[in-house]
This record gives sequence, structure tokens and C-alpha cells, in this order.
Amino acid sequence: MINFIVEILIKPFFSEKLRVLKYYDQKYTAERLLANLDPNKKKKGLSLLFELAVSYPYRVQEVINLITSFLRKTFPQEKPIDPQHSEILELGIRSLASIPRVDKNGFPYNFDIHQIRIADVDLTRTNFRFFSLWGCQFFNVIFTHSSFEQADLGGAVFENCSLEYADLKRAKLCGSFMDKGRPTRLLGTRLWGTNLNEANIEFCELHNLDNIDLQSMQQEINEGKLRIIQ
Repeated sequence: MINFIVEILIKPFFSEKLRVLKYYDQKYTAERLLANLDPNKKKKGLSLLFELAVSYPYRVQEVINLITSFLRKTFPQEKPIDPQHSEILELGIRSLASIPRVDKNGFPYNFDIHQIRIADVDLTRTNFRFFSLWGCQFFNVIFTHSSFEQADLGGAVFENCSLEYADLKRAKLCGSFMDKGRPTRLLGTRLWGTNLNEANIEFCELHNLDNIDLQSMQQEINEGKLRIIQ
């Protein structure tokens, strides 16, 4: 009888309590690592947070918030990126993009990295589905075969990037009120094979570098939603 009580009632109780304590201990460790000036320790902190997201499904949004907050604070759009931090930036983005998009109820998690700067990294085949990327500035970034399905790209600037064969289905290309009404801008950016015609275009400036066929978007052009610039 005693063994039954221990195995069925007491052990599961303490096991779950220890699991919770372990989560908070690792979370605190990750936050300390992210606050450290050593780039390698920052990367360890990001890796630890990703492992927490995998191991504690009911804590996923909390972990996402920690990573996105770190990225917004460390890589604001107006600040040039320290070359020593490029790997940190790429690891942070890759970690977020590897986390499931929806919870057990099928509702999307909140991936909000608005107004950050991403430059000189290869993010080929990265999944930005449902991401809030409004006000972001991307310089010389490879997004080939990446997905921006239903992502918010309002006021985002893509300059000298590659969006070849990227998925823009229902992505929001519009102005950003928080960036003085700046439209989504595609400047010197390769768009070959991209389904730009499936995006939700409200206010976008396009430098048609690859001379892609815009016939299917003639209505957006006529209405001033899509502006072709040189």
C-alpha cells in the first residue's frame, strides 16, 4: 500500500515540481548568458532557450518572448551590426524559425521581431510564416526559398537581398505607421520565382531588378498600391 502511494501519488508530484524548478533555473542561466558581453556565451544562451522551447511545450510563448526581446534590443534597425554578432543574429533567427508555428489549439504563436536590422547573413529556406517583421531592414541577406507566408512586412526594407523562389503568399506589404508611413521596399532585390502576385499589397515600392512579369499586379499598380521605381 505504501509503495502504491509512493509510486502513484508522491513520485509524480515531486517529479513535476523538480521539472518546474529545472525550467526556471535554466531560464535564469540563459538570461545571464545573453546579458554577457562574450558573443560565445550569448550563443549558448540562445541555444539553451531553444532547448527549453523543445522540452517545455507549454512554455513555448514565454521562450519566444525572451528570444524576440533579445533580438529587438540587440539589433535595432537604426544600429549597424557588429561583425562579431553576425553569428548571434543568425542563430537567434534560426532558433525562432525552428520553433512550431502554432500551439496545441492550432493558434499561431506570437513571433514579433519588428524593427530589427538583419545584414550580411544567409537565411536560405528560413520559415518566417506568421512573423511580425514590420519596420525591419534587411541588407544583403539571402532569403532564397524562404517562407514569408502571412508575415507582416509593413514598412520592411529589402536592399540588395535575394528573395528568389521565396513564398510571399498573403504576406502584408504595406506602410508602417511607426516608421513614418514608410512602405514596404524591395530595392535591388532579386525576385525571380517569387509569388509576389499572391502577397497582400497595400503600399509597396519595387525596383524590378529581374524584370519580372508584373501583368497580374496591374490593378495594384493602377491603384498606386505598387509603385515601380528606378
